[in-house]
Amino acid sequence: MTAPTNNRLLVILMLLLLLASGAVAGGWRLGWWTLPEQPTPAGPSQQGVTRVYALGVIDPLHGVLHLGTPVPDRIDQVKVHEGETVAEGQVLVVLATRVDAETALALARAQLDEAEKRVEQVKKSGQTQIRLAQLQLEKVQKIDAQEISAQKLKIDLLNLELANARSTLDRVKAIPGNTISTQEREKAELQVKQAQSAVEVGENALQRLKQGQELAIKLAEEQVQVARDTVQNTLAQIPLESLRSQVEQARSRLDQTSLKAPTRGKVLQIHAHKGELVGPPQPILLLADTDHMIVLAEVYETDIRKVALGQKAVVTSHVLGETKIIGKVIHIGSSVARNTVLGINPRATVDNRVIQVKIELLESKPVVDLIGLQVKVEIEVNPAAVE
Repeated sequence: MTAPTNNRLLVILMLLLLLASGAVAGGWRLGWWTLPEQPTPAGPSQQGVTRVYALGVIDPLHGVLHLGTPVPDRIDQVKVHEGETVAEGQVLVVLATRVDAETALALARAQLDEAEKRVEQVKKSGQTQIRLAQLQLEKVQKIDAQEISAQKLKIDLLNLELANARSTLDRVKAIPGNTISTQEREKAELQVKQAQSAVEVGENALQRLKQGQELAIKLAEEQVQVARDTVQNTLAQIPLESLRSQVEQARSRLDQTSLKAPTRGKVLQIHAHKGELVGPPQPILLLADTDHMIVLAEVYETDIRKVALGQKAVVTSHVLGETKIIGKVIHIGSSVARNTVLGINPRATVDNRVIQVKIELLESKPVVDLIGLQVKVEIEVNPAAVE
C-alpha cells in the first residue's frame, strides 16, 4: 500500500472519530443517552424536607367542556371568538333550525292561549247554567212547600166542619120524641157525609201535592247535575294538558337550537363555523374555567404513600423559564394506571405504573393560556413519610 493511500485512510479514520465523539456529546446534551425514567428517591433538602418528583400537565380545575348539539343541525351564527370570556347562560352558537323552532313555539302558545280562553268561557257559561238549575230547585222547594202548607190548613178547616156536622147530628139524635122532623135529621146526616167527603178530597189533594213536590225536586236536582256534567264533559274535550306539553316540547326544541355556556369560562377552541353541519359526537367549541388551574401529576406507585393532601408542590417548565409556580395537593387518585405523560427522552419507560394527583395552583395567571402544557412537579413531603 502506498504512502498517499495510507494518508487518506488516516484522514478518514480521524473524521469518523470526530463524528462519533460529537454524536456522543450531543446525545448526552439532548438527553438521548440518559437512563430510563424511574422513580427518583426523594433526597433531603436544605430545609430538612424530602421531595417526590413527577411529570404532569396543566388543566382547568373543572376540566375542559366539549360543547355540541344533541341532534344534527347546521350553524347559523357563531356569536363568540376564541379567547373570549363568557358568562353562564350566554348564547355561544345559534343553529339554523332556530327560526322554525320559534315559529313552532309561537303556534303552540297560540293554541294553548285559545284553549285557555275556551276553558274560561265554558266555566263561566257552565256556572250560569248550574246556577239557573239551582234556582229552579229552590223555587220548586219553596212554592210546593207553600202549597202543601195551604192544603194542610184547608184540611184542618174541613176537619173542623166535619166535627161541627157530627156535633149537630149528635144533638139532633139526642132530642126525644117527634120534636125533630125526619127531614132535619136527614139533613144533619147529609152534612156529616159531605164534610167527610171534603176531608177525604183534601187529604188526597195533599198527598198528590207531596208526590208532585218530590218529583219536581228530583227533576230540578237532575237538572243541576246535568249542568255540572255538561261543564265537566266540555272541559274534558279541551286538551289543555296536551297543549301545555306541546308548548314545553317546543320550548325544549328551541333551547336546543342555541348553544349556551353552562358556566362562566373562556372559549378555548372553535371547531365549526357558519354553514357547517354539526352533530354528535363532534364538539362545536371547547370551554373551560381558567380562573382556577391545576396540574394533573402522575406520581409513581412506589412514591404515592409519601404524598398527602395539603402538601406543597413546586411546578416548573422550560416554557415558563425561571418562573416557579407554587401549589398544593388537593386530590390523590385511588387507581393505578399507565403513565400518559412522557418525557423528551426517547428511551424513557412508557409503561410505568402511576397514580394521578391533582395539584391546585395558587397562581393561575401564568398558565391560563397553556392548557395541556407538560410540567415538572416537586412535591415536598414530610421526611417521616419516607421512613
